[in-house]
Amino acid sequence: MAYDESPVSTADRTPDMPLDRQGRYATGIQYDLSEDLTIGAAYTSLDAGDAKINESAAGDPLRGELTGDYSLNYIQFFNVNVVYRF
Repeated sequence: MAYDESPVSTADRTPDMPLDRQGRYATGIQYDLSEDLTIGAAYTSLDAGDAKINESAAGDPLRGELTGDYSLNYIQFFNVNVVYRF
């Protein structure tokens, strides 16, 4: 488990990386098939928060303003690995 605060303020947040506070929950397993071969798998769930966006284009009237939020901002990670020792 891990917790991180938001890396940016609401005023500086952009829609291409809508991160707010982050909670991570992970689990994994590894198994030695032999002395030289290990396999493993892992899963991580990232709750990236509400990610409110309030971006204005000061000095650029053609660009407009972007406001909103990501109410469900979850990311799922899956990992499978193989380790061979020689």
